[in-house]
Amino acid sequence: MFGSNEDSQLDLFPPYKISEARYAVGRLIVRTLKDGSGMKTRAAWLCEYFGGRYVNREEGYSMSQVGAAKMEAAYAKGYDATFWELRDANRNPLPTSHDPRR
Repeated sequence: MFGSNEDSQLDLFPPYKISEARYAVGRLIVRTLKDGSGMKTRAAWLCEYFGGRYVNREEGYSMSQVGAAKMEAAYAKGYDATFWELRDANRNPLPTSHDPRR
């Protein structure tokens, strides 16, 4: 949606949808799909990691365009932010110098 990288996985049906916010100018809403377990999904943790705030009225995470692009790129690369630090696809913590929020 916002661009891709050569080493990113191709996910034809990502578990989130990105659309423009109805009630906030210049913001995007990332709606994550539920998996039925009652726990947050990897996409929801990544949204919060990159500055998203859950908005009940929109039923999704309100994010800036840059934050949504970074979240989408991190999801495509297989990153996980479940335990308050960014991890790669092998569940190894990334060094702080590779912090994608910067």
